[in-house]
Amino acid sequence: MAIAIPHIPSSSIVIMLTILTSVGVPVENVSLLYATEWLLDRVRTGMSTISTFYLIVFTHWVTLKSVAGEDDDEEESEDAYDKAMSELSSKA
Repeated sequence: MAIAIPHIPSSSIVIMLTILTSVGVPVENVSLLYATEWLLDRVRTGMSTISTFYLIVFTHWVTLKSVAGEDDDEEESEDAYDKAMSELSSKA
């Protein structure tokens, strides 16, 4: 689901209930989702943290590139970016 969910633990179950009941899924069947909500919540939190981290790294890279004036040697800066991202991915 590509909607904004507040950063409150297990708040997505409320949004899921609202969406699923609006399309006609019985509330009794939704209770099965609640049993796995703790795991789904942790996965969502991890993905949110990782995506925020990569966005920060990318923004930092773009900012340093523009401040240093390295627009002339674009291929070298792309290689440095690829190297940094591969190092970050291997540590995660």
